[in-house]
Order: sequence, then C-alpha cells, then structure tokens
Amino acid sequence: KSNDTAVLLANEIDQRANWAKNPNVNTYAQALTTGGFVMTLGANISSVVVNFSQLPMVVMPYLGGKYGYSETMKATGRAIRMFKNSGLKRTTETIGPDGKITETTSATPSLDNYNFDDPNTPAEVKEYKVLAEVAARMGQLNRSITYDMLDMDKIDAPLRKVGAVSGWLFHHGERMNRQVALMTAYDLELGAMRKAGKTINDAARTQAAEKAIYVTELTNGGAIATGAPRYAQDGIGKVMFLFKRFGISMTYHLAKLAKESITGSKADKRVAWKQLSGTVGMAGLIGGAQGIPMMGVLGAVLDLFGDEDEDNFDTTMRKTLGEGFYGGLGNYLFGVDVASRMGLSDLIFRDRLVQKDQSLFYDAIEAVGGPVVGTALNMERGLKMINDGNVERGVEAMSPAAIRNVMKGIRFATEGANTMRGDPIVGDVHAGHVLGQIMGFAPAEYTKQLQENASLKRKDRAAGTEKSKLYKRYYIAAREGDTSEMKAVLKDMQKYNKKFPQTA
Repeated sequence: KSNDTAVLLANEIDQRANWAKNPNVNTYAQALTTGGFVMTLGANISSVVVNFSQLPMVVMPYLGGKYGYSETMKATGRAIRMFKNSGLKRTTETIGPDGKITETTSATPSLDNYNFDDPNTPAEVKEYKVLAEVAARMGQLNRSITYDMLDMDKIDAPLRKVGAVSGWLFHHGERMNRQVALMTAYDLELGAMRKAGKTINDAARTQAAEKAIYVTELTNGGAIATGAPRYAQDGIGKVMFLFKRFGISMTYHLAKLAKESITGSKADKRVAWKQLSGTVGMAGLIGGAQGIPMMGVLGAVLDLFGDEDEDNFDTTMRKTLGEGFYGGLGNYLFGVDVASRMGLSDLIFRDRLVQKDQSLFYDAIEAVGGPVVGTALNMERGLKMINDGNVERGVEAMSPAAIRNVMKGIRFATEGANTMRGDPIVGDVHAGHVLGQIMGFAPAEYTKQLQENASLKRKDRAAGTEKSKLYKRYYIAAREGDTSEMKAVLKDMQKYNKKFPQTA
C-alpha cells in the first residue's frame, strides 16, 4: 500500500514539474480569468484592506497558539517595521554598459531590498539574511496568488497589461502579508530554538527559514500555480477556480487544525486546539457570527429544509444575536459592511447579498462559474437597465467594481441610497459612509436593509405561491364534486389567513 502511494505521489510531482517547465495556458482561459479579476478585484481598495485581515485572523492565531500570543504580537510588530523600512531601492547583480556587476534599481518594499553585506546594516536586520536568501530561492518574496493568476511573468499583451496594472495594489498587498508572516514565523522559530538551548548557526537559520515558508504557505495559501489543483491550472478549470484557490487552502488549513486537535499527543492536541479556537475567535470578532467558519454551509443546508415563507438562517441569526454580534467589530465600529468580506465563512462559494428569483440550477451555475459568470450577468442586467431608460444605473452595473464603487458613492452623496424607482432604501448617507462606498465597503445599514427586503420579498413570493396552490386545489375538488377535499382545503385556507392576514 505504501509503495502504491509513493508511485501516485511521484506521478503527481512529475506532472506538476512538467507543467512548471512549460506552463502553456489557453488564451481563452487567460482572457476570462484576467477579465474576471479586472471586473471584480482589480484596483479595488477594499480588496486590499480585506486581504490584510489575513494576518490577525489566520497567521497570528496559528503562531500564537504555538509560540504564545505576546511573543507573536511583538514579532509581528518587528516584521511590519522591517518590511516598511526596507526602502524603495534594490541592488541587483547585473552587468551594465560600464562593466559594473551591481546596479541599483527602483523597487517596492521587500526583505530583499536590504544589503545584508553592507557593514553599516544593523545587526537586527542582518539576522534575516538567511531567510531572505532561502525565501528568494524558493520564490516567496515577490510572488502572490494574484501574480500567478494573472500570469504576470508575461506582460506581453494589452489585456495582460491591464491585468498587471489593476492587480498592482492587490499583488503588493499580498506580498506584504506573506513577508510579514515569513519574518514573524522565522523570528519565533529562532526564539524557540534559543530557549531549547540549540546553537544558532546558518544551518539552524536555514531550518527556521524553511519552517517559516511552510507556515506562510499554510496560512496564506500557495503563491505558485504549480501548487494549485492541476485541473485549476488551465482551461475551464482555471476559470472556475478563479479566487477559489485561497478558499480551498483555508478550508484545508481549518480541517487540518480540527483533525490535529483531536488526534496525536496531548501537547500537539493542546497547541492545535489553541490555534483553531484562536482562528475561529478572531473570525468571529472581525466578521461577527456570519464570519465564523462553516456558518455559511450550515445556513445553506438548514435553508434547504426550511419553509420559504419563514425567515431564512441569516435573518434568524441577525434577529436572535442582534446586529453587533451578527455583524462583528468592523461593522460596529465603522458602520460599513466589512463582515461579509473578512470572515472565514463561504470560503469557496460566496453567498449573494441579494437572493435572485431563479431556479437552483441557475444558482449552481452562478456559484460554480464564479466572478466570470457574475460579470456576464451584470453586463446583461446593465444592458436591460439601459434599454429601460436607466442609462446611468446601467453603466454603473456594467462597470468594473473599482469604478462602480466610485459611481455608487457619488450617487449616494448626491441622490441618496435609493431603489430604481427612487424609493429610499435607508435614510441619509453621511460622508464617512460615502467614503467607505468609494473604497468598496457599502454602508452596513444599507446591506442589512437589502437583505431584509430580499427576505420579505421571498416570503411574499412564497405566500403568493401557497395561495395559488390552495385556489387550484379547491377548484379541482369542486370540479370533481369532492366535498371532503373542499372542506380540507377550506381549513387550510383558514390557517393561511391567520398566517398571512395581509393577503387573506
């Protein structure tokens, strides 16, 4: 059995290695994924802000559960300062026209900007030299999931150039997350080695660096496309898995912690339990009850068995817990909806803000198709609005998210948050909420009201359907002369009228 597993593993590695040497991606897959990115996350400030939540929500609980939260917070602070102070220039080994081997070029902040061989470089900075070398060799310093998703190795076509420009913020935000996680994990592992009385030499530093890379990949997702599922590397699979690689990585991470918390030695179980509870706790603190892992799956399953004319899972949770516990700290403090973006629920298939009146089949297509299908539906909706005479709202619906956020913010500031008919969804929208919307965070009260309106509409639709069924049952019974069935239907009508007096 072990030999069979080894053969399967060897074959898998061979296939991934062959793809890495010649990663040809179909043009249509590249165009659709780049287009999907540009239309959703491209140049979207809110997406970068949301990405930063990975540090307190996943990385710090994982490291804190093993090394202690006090040490982890100190190490994270040092790592952030190291990244911030790395400067905007980098010395590279290239041969210029004057024969010189080194050349200084402009760069964004990065650990490899430091000149570790310069005698003037502080000792605390030189401590990270081995980490910088190992991480650079393993492609960890200047890559991201965004980098690979947009194939930024080859910016040789207009669409790829657009993708590279629109993905610049997100790419470098993710790089910061990864490098801070790298330095924090490296720092903590070296500290643990010193406490254990180990000699800290280059071999020990290399070991700590490799451990830090493992932690970074585990808590941030793999940055290199060769680590993605093979069916997500090209073709329709690449389109379907747009933005899902991270969700799959986080689902694996949570499942791994859950397994380790109930198996293994007592010490390992205690560490895993601390890591898991810390991650769930931070997700609940930042994203509220709706951001707790698996909450979306639980809600979706329960809604399948619930009645359409009753409150759905989310509405029931909101009413039971109150807005503060349901929406989380971000919503409470800032008044904008960050919870639906920052939690660890709905990692692979995101729940829609407003439910559509369509069959489960079309819901499944939209969920599996992801941003690309969603973008196509937005285009269709925008064209319909324009044909109906709502040109500005139609153009807004068809625009990339970054532009749509700005247009929506201006509309909130000048007209208010209104429906297509001009009815107010919420009251006055103040300047802070407008700024949040321009950045990509809708006012929390606005999204709450949209969800409540959708819930009411769903219940009204269910009541209407039930009413039609009762009329039909009574008509058939009367036509057939079935008086006992007619009496039974009349009793059901009385129950309906008590339940829905407004549409008796």
